[in-house]
Amino acid sequence: MNRGGKELPSLKELHYKEICTVPRIQVMALMGAIDNMHILGGAYSVNMLLDTMFKSGSPDVQKLKATFMYMVELAAKNEDYRKRLLTALRSPPLGMDSDFDVDSSNLSVRSIVFAVSDVLPIDSARYFDEKNNQAIIVFNTAFFNLDKYAGDDKGLIKAATHVRSERLLHELSHDNHVAEKDEDLDAEIDEEAFIIENIDYPARNITTPRRWRITPVC
Repeated sequence: MNRGGKELPSLKELHYKEICTVPRIQVMALMGAIDNMHILGGAYSVNMLLDTMFKSGSPDVQKLKATFMYMVELAAKNEDYRKRLLTALRSPPLGMDSDFDVDSSNLSVRSIVFAVSDVLPIDSARYFDEKNNQAIIVFNTAFFNLDKYAGDDKGLIKAATHVRSERLLHELSHDNHVAEKDEDLDAEIDEEAFIIENIDYPARNITTPRRWRITPVC
């Protein structure tokens, strides 16, 4: 598999451990709840939905839920971040083409699987299981569990949640096309660059002090 110009293990080679699976209907419901969170009671609806999506008490599920909760809290405070979160949940990012490719978006898959893998060589990656029509977002296990090094330090725990949210926002923004041949590689690199410029940088600038903000060099 090639994602953004980097060779990654195939889905079979990942030996991933599933955290949880979120059906498409719940992704769409979350989009609707976030879109209307400014309405009286809207925030409560989002929280109730996240409770339903991540009802298991397992540590990994609750860690993923906390990451989504963190993103929703940012969305409640900042309209620009809310729009980018909605864009990521829909995917592909910002409609790269004039015609929105529904067949390759989060709205076309049966579900999104969230997982961890010990052999993934980068922080996170998105795969597509064509047979089961599932998007699979995989985190490197050590990266996903960064907060285990935080101890009881609330600041470090929040920092770990923040970096997880950055990778989650990025992977949600990808479409379901995976480069298997050299001729597909340019499109993958273009998509990666597009997400970094239009999702990652703006979101990071929303959530970091002004003196640390990033200005893309064109």
